[in-house]
Amino acid sequence: MRIKATLATLALTAAFLGTGVAAHAAGQTISGEGSSFAGGILTECIIDYNGDDTNNSNGDVVSYVGNSSGTGRASFAAGTKAFGAADAGYASTDTKPSDLLYVPLVGGPIAIAYNLPGVPSGLKLNAEVLGQIFRGSITSWQNAQIKALNPSITLPAQNITVNYRSGSSGTTQNMVNWLIANGASNWTSSGTWATATGISTPAGNSEASSSTMVSDIRTKKYSIGYADLKDTNGKGLTMASIKNADGFFVQPTSAASAQFLAQQTPGTDGQVTFGYTTKFAKSKVKSVAAIAKTNYSLSLVTYGLAHASAGADNTAVRKFFTYVLTNCAPRLAGELKYVALTGGLKTKALALVAKVG
Repeated sequence: MRIKATLATLALTAAFLGTGVAAHAAGQTISGEGSSFAGGILTECIIDYNGDDTNNSNGDVVSYVGNSSGTGRASFAAGTKAFGAADAGYASTDTKPSDLLYVPLVGGPIAIAYNLPGVPSGLKLNAEVLGQIFRGSITSWQNAQIKALNPSITLPAQNITVNYRSGSSGTTQNMVNWLIANGASNWTSSGTWATATGISTPAGNSEASSSTMVSDIRTKKYSIGYADLKDTNGKGLTMASIKNADGFFVQPTSAASAQFLAQQTPGTDGQVTFGYTTKFAKSKVKSVAAIAKTNYSLSLVTYGLAHASAGADNTAVRKFFTYVLTNCAPRLAGELKYVALTGGLKTKALALVAKVG
């Protein structure tokens, strides 16, 4: 009897395992890469999604590598990844899929971080001065233009060390676009630093990622750079207050970025043409006018790159992107120093994600 019972138990176990294998096999294994900015939240969303039996009932397995927006666009166009993520779209000269869809997924601020001994806080910068610092036209912290913006701060008589991203970076491109729109001279819209500055051998330190930039700024006195707020969080860095279109200097926070992003309208393809120079103070809508003093315009949106054509992998991408927009980002964005999309941006994103696959 024990032998029969054992055999029956083994048969039931095999049947159970077989069912589990079949269920797992029904799911898709998809991978993506791209935006390092979005890497922090997408990684957390993936951990949750892969273990979520309710929202991921098919047992899809998702993975993602945050490297750069340029890499994400290239690999998605080449067909080596099921999806990509980029903080800026393809250039008109780029090769891209014919069924490409841009799906806004998440947003957030770009922080201007600096290391100035004796200046623990309070530094104010505008686009024209920041543009000259990053191009190497302003080389000293005691430059008259910096002092004019900061009359109450004693600035050190030290040279400025600039940190910038290597490769094709969406964070770089968004910051450059903001600089140009706000009056910075001699810049070209590009995610590649040498192209953006027009300087073949830029001065300063070339950083492979936002996190390595943060590390270098922390260790190198009198340095300045730009980084994703999620990478500066808890690192003891000081961020400059940046002048918005209404003339107010604002610190980079998720809340301040959310105020700016909530006023942006995506185009028909999902990409946002940012109103960097839009003034809110004189708006007839009180809630909009009130954000003039507190909106942080140096912000970006990360787009999920997906296919509109039918296919099991594309269906899996649609389900994951929907999860990010409706479940994960609203739940985790604030804690991770991102901005969950709201209003017209979210409405457009949900309409676009419905077309995936």
